[in-house]
Amino acid sequence: MIITCNLKDKEEMTVSVVAFAIAKLFPKFKKFTIDVEYESMGRWEYGYAEQYANKYFVITLKDNMSLKNTIMTLLHEMVHVKQYLKGELRLGYKEKVWKGRKWNGDDYTNYPWEKEARKLEESLYAEYVEFMKAKELMDSLL
Repeated sequence: MIITCNLKDKEEMTVSVVAFAIAKLFPKFKKFTIDVEYESMGRWEYGYAEQYANKYFVITLKDNMSLKNTIMTLLHEMVHVKQYLKGELRLGYKEKVWKGRKWNGDDYTNYPWEKEARKLEESLYAEYVEFMKAKELMDSLL
């Protein structure tokens, strides 16, 4: 597995969150690349995940969000990476396929893959915060 980040000041946090999400969402997958890129986005944009090849993914995140929003958005996008890797989601120019069923329409909020990502981002965030608290405690004891 390869994880990269385009901003040095966010690299440690980014790799930590991505590695955590991999362990929780798709621990059996070993050969893939995830590039995380931070860039300027519009007011109501936060991030998106794209699959460029079978196991090559790019997650693009808004570069000026709070730490909490950055982590939650990254976890949300990692759910989409899981969906792509496991073959649950295929997004093409002409069609959207979720678990073998074609989806029509443009109501982003009602897509089942978005519902799953929104649901899991909350629980993953809570688990990640607890994981980091435990890690900090262990680091202080060593």
